[in-house]
Amino acid sequence: MDRLQHGGGGIVVAGVADGDGGAVLGEAFGDAAADAAEKRLSTAKRLGELPAAADPTALARYFGAVLQGMSQRSRDGADTAELTATAELAMAAWPVAGTGTTAS
Repeated sequence: MDRLQHGGGGIVVAGVADGDGGAVLGEAFGDAAADAAEKRLSTAKRLGELPAAADPTALARYFGAVLQGMSQRSRDGADTAELTATAELAMAAWPVAGTGTTAS
């Protein structure tokens, strides 16, 4: 999809419809990972890879919540198509550098 190819950022989707793979994803995006994501997003903002108005803290927490929700959906049996659609929708909220808008 074009929204996922805009180059303004990325989101990692890793989930399985059965087993414990989704649980690993949810655990992986805890406070330490959110803090690391926030630090990287702050760097991206400083380098102009994100718009000046972007909020690195809010972005890190938002995408962490999306990943945790996707992890839970995976454990509940969501298939790849559902998880991909969720990721695409989340990426529509990604701020695009130089435009002042989101990827949608």
